[in-house]
Amino acid sequence: PFIAIIHATGERQGDGLSRKQYGGTLGGPIATDKLFFFGAYQGTRIRETPADLFSFVPTAAMLAGDFTQYASAQCNANGARTLGAPFVNNRINPALFSPAALKVAEALPKTTDPCGRVTYSRSRPQDESQYIGKVDLQLSSNHSIFGRYMFTAVKWTPPFALQPDNILVSSQGGRDNKAHSFTVGDTMVLSNTTVNAIRFAYNYTDIHRTHEPTGFSAPDIGIKTFSYLEDYMLLNVTNGGFQIGGGTESEAIYKTPSYSINDDLTIVRGAHQYGIGGTVAYWNSLTQANVRSPGQFTFDGSITGLPLADFLTGRLQSLIQAVPNTLDMEQWYLGLYAQDTWKMSTKTTLNYGVRWEPGFAQRIRNGWIYNFSADRFVNNVKTTQYANAPPGFLYPGDEGFVNGNAGMEDNLWQFSPRVGFAWDPAGDGKMSI
Repeated sequence: PFIAIIHATGERQGDGLSRKQYGGTLGGPIATDKLFFFGAYQGTRIRETPADLFSFVPTAAMLAGDFTQYASAQCNANGARTLGAPFVNNRINPALFSPAALKVAEALPKTTDPCGRVTYSRSRPQDESQYIGKVDLQLSSNHSIFGRYMFTAVKWTPPFALQPDNILVSSQGGRDNKAHSFTVGDTMVLSNTTVNAIRFAYNYTDIHRTHEPTGFSAPDIGIKTFSYLEDYMLLNVTNGGFQIGGGTESEAIYKTPSYSINDDLTIVRGAHQYGIGGTVAYWNSLTQANVRSPGQFTFDGSITGLPLADFLTGRLQSLIQAVPNTLDMEQWYLGLYAQDTWKMSTKTTLNYGVRWEPGFAQRIRNGWIYNFSADRFVNNVKTTQYANAPPGFLYPGDEGFVNGNAGMEDNLWQFSPRVGFAWDPAGDGKMSI
């Protein structure tokens, strides 16, 4: 039996970064010369207090309609700015403020800085764990099997879960990721010239992007729109403002299980070593993401001249929204090969082979795929699947749609031949071509 334990700690002064990594291995025989085991673990823990971040939020003066200080050269690196018409003297009647914007402003941290600057930190603890276990069984002198399992877990805590009093840290989300890998192998010596090895593998990744609820969505504060996430809002005031939520940090899952089996047969016959084998695999992938499903509200100062004035008056630069991004697909794989290493003489070796690897197109299992035909567009031919689709588009179920839910043809005739040649001119092992 053997045991190994490792531990490492590192800390850099000044930024609060602490990284600790530890783990160990353990292995040995369970039954002498028959059954063996091996296991290992590694853990990583990262903690940090990053350098100060800053944003700009509405001050008490702005909420009272006075943007004089915010527009001054003191608060703008490129010089003083002025509210555009119909506003004068850098003032806005608070009665013109958006009720929704005022509700958002209530959730923002307060500041006494005349420019609206708030300084804060943001922490996102990261925990990672890796496990491995393996068992080997020697059934006989000619037959052995093994099983191996690996697991990885990654956990990042959303900053807003640790700092619920500062909604500005909600722009970063969390992670709750898991990955599994399981393999079983069987190796059999069929004779003194023939060996067969077969392997089965299962791999599964479960990626989960998490977010900490901001406490309200756009409809909750009176905006007449729809949010697919009832507890989350995406809002960005650019060019000197703040951000709430993060589109790529919102709720999302990515699940990708895969299965494969492969067999390799090696046969030695005289001067030849033949290899024959192949792999069959299947995988599917399910993605469900909400990058823009709550609606991304952006203000940039292009309307009134000041970003926070655009925000408080509800004057959007853009609203981008989409349904949740769902991608549900599957694919098969096949690869077969035959090869030969031929010892032609003491000086010359020739190896050659061919692999057949047909290309099977991905299938979109929920049918969310289309083709486009220029001829159908010109002739104003519409799909039979969707009443409001424009001409030229074809969907699964339409006559002429390609290959079921694939949208493209399979390519069965894909071959990869190869040949190699090695020559030792003198036969003394000192030079080869």
